[in-house]
Amino acid sequence: MEERKPKAVMVNVLKGGLGKSTVTKNTARSLCEDSSVLVMDCDDNGHLTKHLGFSSEFNGGNKLYEYLDEDSNVGLDDLIYPTGFGFDLLHSTKKMEHVEMAFEEQFNPNTVLKREVVDVLLGDRYDYILFDTPANRSLMTRNAALASGNMLIPLAPGEQGKDGLNATVDRIYRQINERFENGMNILAIVPNMIQKRIDHRNSDRQLLEYLNTSEKTKPYIPNFAHLPESVWDDLSQYDTNPKPGIRYDGDLNNPEPVHDINPESDTINYFDELAQIIKQGSVDRENDMRKKIEATHK
Repeated sequence: MEERKPKAVMVNVLKGGLGKSTVTKNTARSLCEDSSVLVMDCDDNGHLTKHLGFSSEFNGGNKLYEYLDEDSNVGLDDLIYPTGFGFDLLHSTKKMEHVEMAFEEQFNPNTVLKREVVDVLLGDRYDYILFDTPANRSLMTRNAALASGNMLIPLAPGEQGKDGLNATVDRIYRQINERFENGMNILAIVPNMIQKRIDHRNSDRQLLEYLNTSEKTKPYIPNFAHLPESVWDDLSQYDTNPKPGIRYDGDLNNPEPVHDINPESDTINYFDELAQIIKQGSVDRENDMRKKIEATHK
C-alpha cells in the first residue's frame, strides 16, 4: 500500500453529464473528515461553483487571470472561499476564456496550475486538491492533468459512458503518459447513476459487467462496484447489499454534499471509499467487502 501523502486529483471524463461534479464534491466532503481539502472548479459552466452557493463570485468575483497578472494585487487567498462543508473552493468564472488567455502568456502554458496553485498550496496548506474539470481537451483540462497526475473517471450507464471512458483514456491519460515523464495515474473508474437491477439485460448491467470483466478496467473498479467475473454468468442468487455502483439517490441531486443532506445515507460509504483510494493511491482489493460473493461462486 502506498504511503499516504498529499495528492492532487483530477476528476474528468470527456463527456458531459456523467457525474463529475457530484463525485468531486462528495469525495471532497469525505476527504475533509480528517484532511485539509481544496476543490478547484475548472469548468467554465461553473455548475459546482454555483451549486455550492458562489454564483456572485462566478459572475463577478476575483479571477484567476488577475492573480496571474504581475501588476494585480489579487492573491490566491482572494480566490479561495470556505464552503461550510469542511473543504475550500477555488471558484470558476464565466470568463474562463480570459483565464486560458492568461495561461497562454505564461512560460509553459500547460503547467500554470501546477506552478501557481498546486506547488504553492499542496502539502503546505492542503493535504488534497481536487480539480473538477470540463468535458473537453481545453488548455484548462491539460493544466489540471499535469497539475494533478492522478485521475478519477466517473461514468454513467449508456453509450456516453463507454464513449467517454475510451475518449478520456485515449486523449488524456495515454497522451499525457506518452508526452510527459511523470505521466498520470488512474486511481479509480467510478460507475454512478446506477438505477436498475443488474440481473436483467440493461445499460446499467452492461456498464458494470464491462468494467468488471475487462482486463483494462477491472483493477480500477472500487470495491463498492466490484463483482468477480464468475458472477456475471448467473446473477439469480445475487442478493447482497449494498448493490454495486453508486446508485441513483435523490439526496445526490441537492447542491450540498450527501453527508450534510442525510448523514445516515448509505451512499456516503461510496465516497468514503473513494477518499480512501485517493489517500492510498490505488484500489485496495484486500478489503473488498464482496469477497463473500466470490467465495460462493467458485
